[in-house]
Amino acid sequence: YRKSQWSMGSPVLHLLKKWGYQIRVYTSSQLAYYGMDELMFGKDLHLVDAFHPFYHTPPHQAWQSDEQTVEAAKKDLEEHPELREGQLFVFFWDSTHFDYSWPKHEPPPFSPFASNIAYFRTYQTEKNIEQIKNSYRNSIHYIDSLFGSFWNELPRKQEAIVAVMGDHGEEFFEHGHLFHNSHLVDEQIRVPLYFRFGSQSKPAQPKTIISQMDFFPSVLDHLSGQTFSFLQGESIFRKSKWPYAMICRFNGGQAPYELSFHNGRN
Repeated sequence: YRKSQWSMGSPVLHLLKKWGYQIRVYTSSQLAYYGMDELMFGKDLHLVDAFHPFYHTPPHQAWQSDEQTVEAAKKDLEEHPELREGQLFVFFWDSTHFDYSWPKHEPPPFSPFASNIAYFRTYQTEKNIEQIKNSYRNSIHYIDSLFGSFWNELPRKQEAIVAVMGDHGEEFFEHGHLFHNSHLVDEQIRVPLYFRFGSQSKPAQPKTIISQMDFFPSVLDHLSGQTFSFLQGESIFRKSKWPYAMICRFNGGQAPYELSFHNGRN
């Protein structure tokens, strides 16, 4: 998008609202960062029917805010039966972002894990890197359980379209860097992608590589049987696909300052 287009918001969300869907956002992330809130949801969040922010600042932790988003959504579904269809629920979770957050009142599945000060040591030993990885693993385990708790109470789950995805991976000195946003290597650009298109979905076509850009083209194809030229991603249900994915360094709504093309192998 150009800055002048930010006030419009996502064209996909415009289309879904035209089709009768309401958009409900539950976030623990600060979406005003780089103007992402208006980039996605338009000026004054005019595309959003319900916006529930649960921001975290110390001593409140990311995992607590993530938990609040799920509890709020479950409460809405329980108290308002009309929300059980025709809704787009959007969650933004922060637990797996640095510095990795999970409940500390129970023994973690991965131990020993790093203390906060360990992340910024001048010299990182192999043992210390493994402890940092365990912190990351604990946060991922928590997010998995959080999604599971929402999924278990989701009404009509067999009909639901569901996506779980990350915005980036993490590097632990495999190429000389720690965490992310330093360069475009596999550890930083490979992300979890889970798509589910309901029990009546037609089978997806084999594809060498997919990206986050393919989700909404696939959703619209699943709902309407059509493709839409305003989207640059491709539906996973189409036979003819571009054999590459484009990966960009994040630069808000501006042109990326580093990009690569990946065919799934190199």
